[in-house]
Amino acid sequence: MTGPAGHSRRFLLLWIAQTVSLVGSQLTAFGLGVWVYQRTQSTMMYSLVALANLAPRVIFAPLMGGFVDRRDLRSVLIAGHVGAGVCSLAIALLFGTGLLEVLAIIALVAIGATFNAIHLPAFSKVTAVLVPPEELGKANGLAQLGVALGYLVAPLLAGFLMPHIEVLGILVIDISSFLFAVAVLSAVRLPPVGAPTGHHSSDPLLFLRDAAEGWSYIRARRGLLILLLLITAMSFNLGMVQVLITPLMLSFASVQVLSIVLFVGGMGMVVGSVAMMAWGGPQRRIHGVLGFLLLQGVFLLVGSLQASAPLVAAGAFGVLLSVPLITACDQSIWQRLVPTDIHGRVMAVHSAVSGASVPVAYLLAGPLADSLFEPWMAPGGTLAASAGQLIGVGQGRGIALLFAVLGFGTFLFVSLGALSASLRRVEDAAPEPSAPAEPSASPLGAG
Repeated sequence: MTGPAGHSRRFLLLWIAQTVSLVGSQLTAFGLGVWVYQRTQSTMMYSLVALANLAPRVIFAPLMGGFVDRRDLRSVLIAGHVGAGVCSLAIALLFGTGLLEVLAIIALVAIGATFNAIHLPAFSKVTAVLVPPEELGKANGLAQLGVALGYLVAPLLAGFLMPHIEVLGILVIDISSFLFAVAVLSAVRLPPVGAPTGHHSSDPLLFLRDAAEGWSYIRARRGLLILLLLITAMSFNLGMVQVLITPLMLSFASVQVLSIVLFVGGMGMVVGSVAMMAWGGPQRRIHGVLGFLLLQGVFLLVGSLQASAPLVAAGAFGVLLSVPLITACDQSIWQRLVPTDIHGRVMAVHSAVSGASVPVAYLLAGPLADSLFEPWMAPGGTLAASAGQLIGVGQGRGIALLFAVLGFGTFLFVSLGALSASLRRVEDAAPEPSAPAEPSASPLGAG
């Protein structure tokens, strides 16, 4: 397939492969988390499994960028799927032989997450290579739909399947999803992309130099640096919401109501992704980032107003609705401006910096809620007579106040960012040229 139409078909095939693999991975993450909690009755062990799935993507993402930039993109994506699939296969074999232990799960989940860290910069680069600049918004909306489906469909599907096929069956589905992704990638041709010169794979410090090169590129461009900080703040907000929405809801509602609220929130992400696919975003993508961040702040406030399931559901829907819109606009800016030959390094640093705020939010959420905000909003607490008049007093209202603070903080960060001419004009810079393509023993177009 050649030409724009062929590129579009190839991108769609790659998106299908990535989405199927993502759903399989989320099935396994949910199933293993449930298995560990049921076996240990330990929230800490459950949290360690979740952290093992997240931390390597943050730690190793900056080191993966040069790997992505120097190698056949298709081979890189296949390597990520094969590595993660082998980890799932190892867990399945241990489970089937009765030898599976929690520590083995944590170790294998962490290794699998390290392989998955390759996909973030690699798929962003594939998108930049295959999709015309004017279609990047729609393509990134489609990519965000895949993420939304993974987080929405997987828990529902796992909850339905686990009583019938148990964890081993979930793992078999996950392994099958990796095999499907590898089969699709093996059949898809990708256009050649130039590789930079001057580095050798034998250099033991190469990965660290790649990360430093990606960071230097961002730091030298003030508009991109401020944009990255705004996306990092958004990720921090989402981390806080993910941890605290459950105790907030359970302070006044049942588990069944909580599940409905979480489903409504997930639907917000799906709706936002579909809207971005159809619309493509504003002509000035930075206006989309700033505007939808403000909208996210509004919905954080909505969810904090009362101990009301409909209000919290509306807040969750709006917050997650804004995520794919913000992310797609942000990705489109970077894909247009960053040269192809260093795209992997730059986007790997972008992924690591913005993603690092999520575990920080996980670690801070509990202490902030339990030690500060909840006591402040308890009957007779420090803020009960003031803020309590607006959002109520008692269990869960401290978390609501924390959500309100995050909403106002979002307004503040967006306002400060909008004052920067570098950020407002970030898209005015002409895309920088890529290095010329070099002959390779394994060209991207082969296969």
